[in-house]
Amino acid sequence: MNSIVESPHIVRRLSWVENYWPDDALLGKPKVTKYCLICVKDSYTDFHIECGGASVWYHVLKVRPDQYTHFTSVLKMRTQLPMMMMMMMMMMVMMMMVMMMVMMLMVMVMMMIMMVVMMMMVVVVMMMMMMMMIVMMVMMMMMMML
Repeated sequence: MNSIVESPHIVRRLSWVENYWPDDALLGKPKVTKYCLICVKDSYTDFHIECGGASVWYHVLKVRPDQYTHFTSVLKMRTQLPMMMMMMMMMMVMMMMVMMMVMMLMVMVMMMIMMVVMMMMVVVVMMMMMMMMIVMMVMMMMMMML
């Protein structure tokens, strides 16, 4: 049956498995990309859970007027899902960028603190050297007086 049924062009174009699945993935592409859901007469599917990597499309043969609003709302949600996923991914990337900027700022602050500490150490060492020079000069003057 797989060779007989072909997914719609838009489904193939938007398929994450066909277009974005990495070739070097540890587990490879999902094996199930098509499956058939058949309903008996006078029944409908309120919801279902797809297999990993499967896309969903419907061939509606007949729709009653009271079912039309439900069908269009489900269809609208299905078509908006990739956009919502993309927006969520963009938000995650932005959050990661903000976190990286905060980390870089923290590193810069730490480096500035270290520079201030090092400058203070240099000042202390210079003051000690000056004091040693003064002590040596005083000692030399005292020796000269003797």
